[in-house]
Amino acid sequence: MGKAAHQEFSDIIKGAPQGRLAIENERMVPVTDFDFDEIDSRLGFESPEKPVEFADMTAAFSLILGWMCKSHNKGSITHAGWKAQSLLWLLDPDRSRFESLSQIAEEAGVTKQAVSKALVELRDECGFLISAGKSQTARESYQKAQFAAVDAGCHSSDTRAKRKAEAISLEAVAD
Repeated sequence: MGKAAHQEFSDIIKGAPQGRLAIENERMVPVTDFDFDEIDSRLGFESPEKPVEFADMTAAFSLILGWMCKSHNKGSITHAGWKAQSLLWLLDPDRSRFESLSQIAEEAGVTKQAVSKALVELRDECGFLISAGKSQTARESYQKAQFAAVDAGCHSSDTRAKRKAEAISLEAVAD
């Protein structure tokens, strides 16, 4: 290596962060990091990653733990278990050992509707959008429709009750 090449190599080494050299066109050159964040900010784009305060994370975690541990059956620790499993399945199904909410409900000995209702309660309590159950607007709309059907006397429960009464009266006539 000639004296000029040695000097160039030495200058590169001195100016480059340790271990940050590359070969370009058969010459050693320092590696520099391109400041993509600076370009994005100049173009009006915000950085997608915003730091979250630790207090905010613990508040969210506390809210979720509170939801998991809240039980209508005093002292039922299994309640927290199926809630945790259902939330894991919803947020990251690949990490869950269950294939569906129905499987979780079956193993826990509760209905799928109870599992779904618990997830909807969490969604409503936290105010975030997770794909669990119907939206609040849809639920209100369905509830109004059910009340209107009851008032009109055409609700499905009325129909079932009428069929049952007719079946009982037909059995009585047959006897």
